[in-house]
Amino acid sequence: MRNIDLWKEEKGKQENENKVILFLSGIFYKSFDRDARFLSAKFGFKIKQIWWYETVWFPKNVLEKYLTELKQNNYGYLVFENNNWKLEIVEDFIWWNILNFQEENLIFFENNNKLEKDNLKSFLKDLDFLIKKYI
Repeated sequence: MRNIDLWKEEKGKQENENKVILFLSGIFYKSFDRDARFLSAKFGFKIKQIWWYETVWFPKNVLEKYLTELKQNNYGYLVFENNNWKLEIVEDFIWWNILNFQEENLIFFENNNKLEKDNLKSFLKDLDFLIKKYI
């Protein structure tokens, strides 16, 4: 199974919808779509459009740096390595952190003049989902 397919499967589970999911792929950790946009807004990673999905990646030797920051901010995460879930922080971040992420995401796009049609549509779809779920 490809990482993007496994990401979609895991992200579709209610217990994982608010967790950042990372995959070891060679010497990089990757994430996709909503998680890629979150990591981009949080850490400044450049988003790459690959066919029908967005992705970000970073070298595996800096994983602990990013996981430490996610943990300090109470963001839940899962790490998949060598066909196994290696790390999991089960406490999900609370709903106002999710809305805060959406605000950071919009500011990131505005500041970088990246209000591209697809990114804005994706952002609004995520925001609509969060509003219906938490408000």
